[in-house]
Formats: sequence, structure tokens, C-alpha cells
Amino acid sequence: MTTTKLLTINELGSVLGLSRSKIYDLISNNKIETLKIDRSIRFTQEAVDKFLKGSVKDVEDNSNL
Repeated sequence: MTTTKLLTINELGSVLGLSRSKIYDLISNNKIETLKIDRSIRFTQEAVDKFLKGSVKDVEDNSNL
């Protein structure tokens, strides 16, 4: 069995250097995948990696402006 560290909103905000409200904004706009456990929101490392790859692509696409 593989154990995966799940990040909380506060932990994700700390890792990414973003505020709680910005994390909630990303969630509400479906920019990052979440896991819901009861009423708690958690993030897998895979979801964080996918979000970051998408963000890098967005920056690269906008660099041609």
C-alpha cells in the first residue's frame, strides 16, 4: 500500500506562497483538483503538479503577447 501525503488548504498556500482566499478561488474556478473527506478539502501531490504544469503553460502562452 502506498501512502500519499495530502495537503490542507493552509499547507498548499504555504507551499505555493498563496493566501487561503486565493486557494479557495482556484478551487471554485476548478483550476486545481481536490479531494473531499467529509467536510475537509485536501490536495494530492499529483493535483498540485498538474496545477503547476498548467500554470507554467499559461505563462508560456501569454509570453507571446
